Amino acid sequence: MTDPTPHFFKIHAIGPLKLVEKGVINISTKGAKHDELGHTQFLLGQAPRNGVDANGDKKFDFHNVTDALASTKNFLTGKSWKRGKAFPIGQRNYRSIQQRNAAVVC
Repeated sequence: MTDPTPHFFKIHAIGPLKLVEKGVINISTKGAKHDELGHTQFLLGQAPRNGVDANGDKKFDFHNVTDALASTKNFLTGKSWKRGKAFPIGQRNYRSIQQRNAAVVC
């Protein structure tokens, strides 16, 4: 079994560079101490793959509620989230939330 750690860190090291290149973030962008950004606390490594411009301004902005929620929906849908379904422990939507948080969901 291979160690997934290097891949995880590579994604989260390259992600912010891609966002700078696209003009999504810059030196004045505010984020949390551990790489989280915006309303739903997206990790910067997840942002390039999941960011959605839901308000039509030609960029995705995690500090814009519309873009942040659409991007979170996009991420969860990619992790098998099923709209309208509950998320009890062991069910598909529960596992989707676990992947979103990368932590234990209580």
